[in-house]
Amino acid sequence: MDGSGLMDSLLRGAAEAVKLYLLPGSLPLLLIAITLALVWWYWRPTAARSIRAALTALVVSYWLLATPWVAGLLQNALAAGFEPIREPVEVQALVVLGGGADVLRAGGRSLSLLSDASALRALEAARVFELVEPAWVIVSGGPGRDPRQADSVPLRAALIELGVPAEVLVLDTSSRDTHDQAVQLQTLLAERGVERFVLVTSPSHMRRSMLAFQAVGLDPVASSAETDSRDPSRAPPSQLVPSMDALQGSVEALREVLGLIYYWGRGWL
Repeated sequence: MDGSGLMDSLLRGAAEAVKLYLLPGSLPLLLIAITLALVWWYWRPTAARSIRAALTALVVSYWLLATPWVAGLLQNALAAGFEPIREPVEVQALVVLGGGADVLRAGGRSLSLLSDASALRALEAARVFELVEPAWVIVSGGPGRDPRQADSVPLRAALIELGVPAEVLVLDTSSRDTHDQAVQLQTLLAERGVERFVLVTSPSHMRRSMLAFQAVGLDPVASSAETDSRDPSRAPPSQLVPSMDALQGSVEALREVLGLIYYWGRGWL
């Protein structure tokens, strides 16, 4: 491996470590912060006042991030300017980006389950397919939580179940991240003579996706998926009452903010 390849691997590894352990609002970061505070307390008992202040700030931060109000502010800031398309547009293809999947294995069998993000993207892609009737639907997403299966595989199955013909579906199973998706899709689209296409992904992910695609010379039409299932029974009782759904929304938004900073630093935007 040459120097540039080693540096790329190190940077990707560092980014993956941040996603796994250091995302603001995540459980791993909470546990790490509490552990460090306890170590600090045992090492410096006289610093009790500073430790109390740090833990108070931590609790307040997590409380705020867990409120639908803060989660909505973060997600809306990222999604501003991007909406689902409502009228037909002249395109040759539709591209939908995978948003994760779980693979359960037992008794020699396996079952793939789409994440909420992937499922909502599939629903939006199926709607857009009926609206614009593209010649191709490209499903992009490499190995995720299970390295033995690309995220695009169960997403393709969901699109077929939603009425998209199997013969128009094309898989990209090698992309590791949004930058890879932009690079891989540049080739897949050129091979099929596609000059204009609709891009479907989550609202908070759309800004980074559009910038990454534009950086490689592509200019998609954005169509954002829904943020949630719009199930009235899941509506929060108050915008200031913490919930796990809101905390997860804040974590996803902050992950995108960090992703934008990382992509900017790598020159991928």
